[in-house]
Amino acid sequence: MPRKKRNRHLATVNNRSGGSLGPAQIIAAALVIARKAGFGGLSMRLLAAELDVTATALYHHFPNKNALLDGVGGRIMDSIAMPDRHLPWNERLRELILLQQQTLMKYPGLARFCLNHRESAGAMRWMEMILEVLHDGGFQGTRATRALLTLSFFVNPLALLDDRPHPGRNLMIRRKSIESAADSQPQGETPVLHARREGAAGA
Repeated sequence: MPRKKRNRHLATVNNRSGGSLGPAQIIAAALVIARKAGFGGLSMRLLAAELDVTATALYHHFPNKNALLDGVGGRIMDSIAMPDRHLPWNERLRELILLQQQTLMKYPGLARFCLNHRESAGAMRWMEMILEVLHDGGFQGTRATRALLTLSFFVNPLALLDDRPHPGRNLMIRRKSIESAADSQPQGETPVLHARREGAAGA
């Protein structure tokens, strides 16, 4: 059977295993590559080769590479299990940050992507998990934002050890960036971020 020609309007294609190709299958294959080559080494060309399809078939499901990385980053961060809620909040926070750091180190380039794309699914999930623990620890409104800023100030450089920092790039997640990111997301996906945003507005 001849290889399918490139067609930007192709709705679905078959991968080499004969299954229908969709976003879930593409992200699963992208995770395999990210584990081997690092998150920063993921490309449409490598992914197309892994799936034995044309790159155009991938663009049908993801309009550009950043959209793909957004989906992959979100899936990676979603894989982090929240620590036992019965633990004291400070122990939960420590355990969560360690789990996040281990995950970011496992996928070199992910930390930088989240830092440069603060409205991405991965970055939002990173913030949401931390804010959930801070919320349980009694941090509300501005106090929660300041705590998140402090944590990001100390944690982000550690996650970027695998990658040279961009000259002049501020490593902190600024308050306005957090608020803007929260406003851009559906409330059901980031309830703690939205609650923090609304609480600050009413203060």
